[in-house]
Amino acid sequence: MAFLKTQQFEAALSDIESAPDGPNLVEKALDRKAQALYGLGKYRESSYVLKEMSQNFAGNTSVHQRLARTTERVKEQERGLYDFARMQREASSQRPPHLDFATYIGPVEIGPSGSKGRGLFTTRAVKAGDLLLCEKAFAHAFVDTKGVHKQDLTVLIDAERDMITVGGQAELIRLVAQKLYHNPSMAAAITGLHRGSYQPVDVTEVDGIPIVDTFLISRIISLNCFGCPLTTLDLKTRGGNQGVIDEKIHHSCGLWPMASYINHSCDRNVTRAFIGDFMIVRATRDIDGGTELKWWYYEPGQDDKKGPSNHWGFRCDCAICTDDQATPPQILAERKRLGKVLKAQGISVRAGKIESMLAKMKLTYHKPASEVPRLDMYNFQVRLAIRYLEANQPTKAVERGLEALGSLGFIIEGATMPKCGTSYGTILIKQWGVDCDIFKCWRVLSNAYSMLGAFGLASQAESFGKISYKACIGEDASFDRY
Repeated sequence: MAFLKTQQFEAALSDIESAPDGPNLVEKALDRKAQALYGLGKYRESSYVLKEMSQNFAGNTSVHQRLARTTERVKEQERGLYDFARMQREASSQRPPHLDFATYIGPVEIGPSGSKGRGLFTTRAVKAGDLLLCEKAFAHAFVDTKGVHKQDLTVLIDAERDMITVGGQAELIRLVAQKLYHNPSMAAAITGLHRGSYQPVDVTEVDGIPIVDTFLISRIISLNCFGCPLTTLDLKTRGGNQGVIDEKIHHSCGLWPMASYINHSCDRNVTRAFIGDFMIVRATRDIDGGTELKWWYYEPGQDDKKGPSNHWGFRCDCAICTDDQATPPQILAERKRLGKVLKAQGISVRAGKIESMLAKMKLTYHKPASEVPRLDMYNFQVRLAIRYLEANQPTKAVERGLEALGSLGFIIEGATMPKCGTSYGTILIKQWGVDCDIFKCWRVLSNAYSMLGAFGLASQAESFGKISYKACIGEDASFDRY
């Protein structure tokens, strides 16, 4: 029990295996064994022990409740069946938000990725919105950014590298080190992650005591950890500057080993969302089997100092970055200038002026958006579509909404308004583009179609919006109230 309380689950199992088989200890030993297996994430094995207890010790009334809970974990772990609404509720109320759900590893596997080392690949074809991972953090350091719950602030001083780490990331090093020390069999999942040029010690134990290389852990965390909100839903719906994290705050962070294998690309095909200490990874487009998964390490358009070459040691070679490198600097500068002006425009600026500036911005691209997505234009085009919708001009809202999706690389058929007297047909996505929270754009299109009486198209646009929402937020249980 002491080992269980300190989360030394492997030591607890070892104790159970060496326990005597006296009649007064059998039930207690089985109970401890079920708890230890549950703590190690071995839910199927834990359920077998609990079933044995329910058959042999009918008087133990708590066994049935625990068996039901463990069966839920098995469904989550093996089939990816989650009650996401419950996850959201628990993450909103628990502090720290460490949730009792199982990790699901979907149709993905680790494989070689050329110069980038290893990556994560699909094992079969998947559809947009499909769940690929729902991974519980190996360790999660929660920081209460709202200041409701008082907590100490961890500071780590690395004199050798002349670095100071403050807040969640420093605390995460301690959490990972303790977990590996208490459960040595878990070490391979962490020490095998990318560590840069650091050479770790080659000793795993001395006199039966595990050796934990804390310098290795520090390097792995710096290259593989993720900053995370309490929930992505909370981040996207909070007031003020929505979806933006204040970099002055020392934020929560965690280490998700399987998700760490996903490499960067501005032309991403998956997104991540957070609910408590769970990361949810979903496809943002239809993906063939054997395709490498890619997402943003940093948002495209950020300054070079925040880019991957200065931290992870590589330059992005996606179609967007390759095209930027081939574009004359003066054209890139003009595109950036137009973007700054558009961003600074208030809601009172005329729609015609926005149209004119977007037309000029479009001239800075020399390849079609279907080949090289124009991420810089999307938000401004959606803003324009919203303006037309609010001005009771639904036809223009549809046109600009479809242009916005087209700028992300989408090729869509059947979405334009048909002639009078003809059927509304079916919206067909011939090519998926980059998902930049496009559920907002689909909602504009759905509302505009409804205003025009094209209710069939409105329903289809709402369905595509729900797919994008699920990829962005991690679940669609909250879609109707967003």
